[in-house]
Amino acid sequence: MIQIKEFLRLSKEYNVVPIYKEVNADLDTPVSAFLRINDSEYGFLLESVEGQENLARYSFLGVNPSLIFKSFGERIEIISANKVTKFFTSATPLDEIKKIMSSFRCAKVRGIPRFCGGMVGFLGYDMVRFFKNLPDKNPDELRMPDALFMLMDTILVFDHVAHKIKIVSNAILPEGGRVNLKLKKKIYKESLRKIDSLYLRLNRPLKRGKSLKNKTLPLRVSSNFTPKGFKRVVIRAKEFIKKGEVVQVVLSQRFK
Repeated sequence: MIQIKEFLRLSKEYNVVPIYKEVNADLDTPVSAFLRINDSEYGFLLESVEGQENLARYSFLGVNPSLIFKSFGERIEIISANKVTKFFTSATPLDEIKKIMSSFRCAKVRGIPRFCGGMVGFLGYDMVRFFKNLPDKNPDELRMPDALFMLMDTILVFDHVAHKIKIVSNAILPEGGRVNLKLKKKIYKESLRKIDSLYLRLNRPLKRGKSLKNKTLPLRVSSNFTPKGFKRVVIRAKEFIKKGEVVQVVLSQRFK
């Protein structure tokens, strides 16, 4: 845990200072920990593998982002502090994300891995149109964002080697002008409060879902293709391959 004296020292040079508390993982797994802390529409659980089948040292978990970034073509939507801002970018969504992240200068704290908070999300296929001149004639039936990123200031770092969980809260100081001592102490205490809140949620009983045993539920599955229509597309793809226009075609259908 970074004490207030060390926090104040780092805050002179950086506007983001990670503060953390380490607790025993005991019988927890990343999945069970995520189920305990997750009470938000937005969250993530990142696992990674080193080599072929070796689990990497860390898993990262986060819920309740402080900012949500969405893009639909050139239209940008940012949700922060229950406020929604919408505008059209003259560049690309990635440039808008860079603008958001450019203001953060994060201190390196011993005992915390390189990733301790920031933007987590996904880029959809249609983002390719910002980098390649491709046709865009397909109807948008799902209305899904091309990109969605969450800005996380508080996360869990699951250490598989030490069997510990680090609860990390990034104390973020406002940009512009000098930040007085009173405000810095307030921001430090708020980070401690976030850590304590997440720790309580991490230790609450795991909710168990209702059993579906011996129950038959109606299940209707539909595709955006008919069997005949999908065969027709396969035949057309094979014709393109024979003509040498493509070397590989990935055909897919959407089930719901």
